Amino acid sequence: MKKTLCLILFLAMLATLLCSCVKESPEPVYIPPEITPEEREKTGQMDYAGLVFDLYNDKTCELAGLSEVAVHEKTLTIPDFCDQYAVVAICDNAFSESAFTHVTIPDSVRSIGAYAFQKSEIREIILPKSLETIGIECFDNCLNLEKVTFQSKVEVIPTAAFYGCENLASVSIGASVKSIGDYAFYYCVR
Repeated sequence: MKKTLCLILFLAMLATLLCSCVKESPEPVYIPPEITPEEREKTGQMDYAGLVFDLYNDKTCELAGLSEVAVHEKTLTIPDFCDQYAVVAICDNAFSESAFTHVTIPDSVRSIGAYAFQKSEIREIILPKSLETIGIECFDNCLNLEKVTFQSKVEVIPTAAFYGCENLASVSIGASVKSIGDYAFYYCVR
């Protein structure tokens, strides 16, 4: 009986030791190659998860727009990675006039281009901590937009960024914002 109990205890300790050695595979981490901004160039384009991405030689990509698969979707979660490329930007006009009501932007995104969500159906946007810039008229005439939260590094809210967002009732601006451009919140009547 003692031998059986000792064997069970030994096997339990061995199993615990083996389990502690097995590690889950980590999330992919973006490590930029040694390419200067001047050397960065577009190398191709890829459809991924209903989205179209421009690929660059520094292993980053920019979200260029929607493929036909996602045109009528209502919610969108932008991935951190497209294959092995880190998603670092949303291009100009990427979601202009889209039907999305809810969009989740990952912390990998550093910039959102001009007119990116113009005239879209979006209702609420939380700008990620990593975000550094947004383009002019980025959310121009988003008539259903009710709430905007800046938790980002954005220092400038550009010209007409939220122009005509007539249902915008809540804006939470972070401490990093240093200036607000002309007409940034013009015709936000709520």
